[in-house]
Amino acid sequence: TTSTIAWSVYQGSTQKYLTTSNWDSATWTHVVVSIKDTTMKVHKNGVLVGTNTDGHEPNVLTRTQNLLGRNLGGGGLFNGTIAYLKIWHGVELSDS
Repeated sequence: TTSTIAWSVYQGSTQKYLTTSNWDSATWTHVVVSIKDTTMKVHKNGVLVGTNTDGHEPNVLTRTQNLLGRNLGGGGLFNGTIAYLKIWHGVELSDS
């Protein structure tokens, strides 16, 4: 079964997002998402598979809602396992 990965960042009420398709939902996959200035990136198993150069970094503030594994439009939730979740701030990752 193939699926779509989507992630978004809000600044106030303005949302910027990036979606990528052709993900095998039955196979373990290493996913990395990053943002620097206005460039959002998605890596799948170490390979860059999506870029949006019209993004924005989130405001620096205490978060009240961080969503992982939820449909962007609401409703459907991720049905699977998420392991080894890590979040870095201020660390730039290389494309390799």
